[in-house]
Amino acid sequence: MSQIDSLPPYDLAISETNLHVSPAPYNAVPPPSFTDIIPTYRIGSWTLDSPLVSVQQLKAHLTLLRAFKNLRLTVEGEGSRLPLACSVPLRGAQRWAWFVNLAVERFQRWAAAVQVKDLHHWLAEELPPLDVLMVWHAYMLNPTWYAEDCERLPLLRLLRVMRDKLLPAVMRMGDNPAYQPSEAREDSWLAQTDTPFDPLDAAACMFSRTIECPECCTSIEPPYLNQEGTGYAQHNFKQKCSKCEHEITKASLGTAKFVKDLMTDRSQTSAAKVYLAGTLHTPTNAKDTGRATRFKNGLLRLRQFQQYGLSKEGWKREIQHQLRHSMKTLIVSAYTDDRPFSVDLVGAVLRQGIFIDKMHEFGWTRPGFFDNREDEHVLEHAIARYHAFLDLMATSEEPLMLVPTLDIDLAWHSHQLKAGQYELDCKQYVGRYIDHDDKVAQDYLASSLDTTCRAWQKRYGVPYMYCGCPLPEESISERLRRFKHSMKEKPL
Repeated sequence: MSQIDSLPPYDLAISETNLHVSPAPYNAVPPPSFTDIIPTYRIGSWTLDSPLVSVQQLKAHLTLLRAFKNLRLTVEGEGSRLPLACSVPLRGAQRWAWFVNLAVERFQRWAAAVQVKDLHHWLAEELPPLDVLMVWHAYMLNPTWYAEDCERLPLLRLLRVMRDKLLPAVMRMGDNPAYQPSEAREDSWLAQTDTPFDPLDAAACMFSRTIECPECCTSIEPPYLNQEGTGYAQHNFKQKCSKCEHEITKASLGTAKFVKDLMTDRSQTSAAKVYLAGTLHTPTNAKDTGRATRFKNGLLRLRQFQQYGLSKEGWKREIQHQLRHSMKTLIVSAYTDDRPFSVDLVGAVLRQGIFIDKMHEFGWTRPGFFDNREDEHVLEHAIARYHAFLDLMATSEEPLMLVPTLDIDLAWHSHQLKAGQYELDCKQYVGRYIDHDDKVAQDYLASSLDTTCRAWQKRYGVPYMYCGCPLPEESISERLRRFKHSMKEKPL
């Protein structure tokens, strides 16, 4: 069986740029063999004194993934105490998608109210509940969008100041399921978000979401769920405006969001500039305001937009009409609904479930799984391979679409949770910002994996991936020894 043939289907959409790299091919093969040689961390011309991520950080990340997995199992379980609005019957996966919609709403409310404090006080006074941590985690694993949104959106500017806090906070609090907030924190959370701290209790009081009609700007409150399947958290969302009778959909809300970003600060005297999503952050410049301004002004100079007067509402109506059928040719992925974020955070959380499931299947999220010092070498090896992965990107003559294996992806995800430092490290050691795209088409994924395997073999002289199945009750170190003895080449 070839390395590529061993991969399961991974049906996600393709990245638009070869400067980005794709997610791991999530197969059931454990990571490659461990070497007893002490690794050196080289990326391009740089030799690092210490790795970009540590074993303890990977362990903390795995603890967090275990908490996310357990939360999902609780929500999807038939015995769940979750109340369902309108008594709509939902199966496990549907119930989880609805719950994630509520989590995104709670994340948005928290982001608007969170305060910047030192880590000790932030952990006690500002740490959000597990469902909100889960959304923040998924957002940070879209590092280019997250970095740009933290610069572009007023809502997230406080997160920009403290965007390295997630991983240290997880390391400080230990086992997340056992974490209990103080009574003062529960009260402050309720004041911040108007929802209880406990995610399951919060679901009992979150039945509808306030939105603005794209046509007449009337505020309306569609339910998250209804019997017809057209609630805000359901796939076929639509809601008729009570005032103008316009049928509101996620697409029309996304178009209105785009129009608002385009129309805001048309005046050259505006103090705070508003940029279109996807135009501010480039692979080499984290805040290219010149490029973003040129892009926006170029759109506003289009002939079909210039014939309308200076009335903001007039421009808004006409631009919406012009873009209704061509929106997908623009920055469509960032304008899919009315939420301010450039990432569909519900979809991002759901996609991360695939990776979490694989970590769970390997047993890596099990408490104490890496307590043995010898077994801990697996994580050290993953970190060494991640640095080699970055080295491959830094030294390639032309940008490559590289596909990480699961062990590399764990280290890579952990690095991305150090958001500000991740940006600095990428720019310094690789020479550009590296995105993490989790929406890659299967055929492109397979082709890119083949490219990665050949580039790895050429640079390091060892195979990138190995086939082999773990024996029952076999320890990690025993598996690695078996892999090591089965190979003639010295592993990286």
